[in-house]
Amino acid sequence: MSFDGFRRSYIERGIVKTLEKMAKCGATAEVSVVLLQYMYPSFPSRTIPNHYAIATGLYPESNGIVDNVVYESSFSDQLRDVRRARDVRYFNGQPVS
Repeated sequence: MSFDGFRRSYIERGIVKTLEKMAKCGATAEVSVVLLQYMYPSFPSRTIPNHYAIATGLYPESNGIVDNVVYESSFSDQLRDVRRARDVRYFNGQPVS
């Protein structure tokens, strides 16, 4: 799961009851909590650039995805919402293996 604008302190403050219930039922990623200290969001702080950085291990300036909406004149004459783009030419990074 990914939550835009979600602070870790929300869990500590007890204001996300559904997530707490999921954790009690066994849907947790405790190892990830340890790794959070090493995980920093990429800039710009947008959903798709950060998801793609996680998947490829490349920062936005290296993977080419710098916003949720992109314009690439060489293969489209309009703005594209990357979340709905199916054209693989938008995605230059290779997944982390």
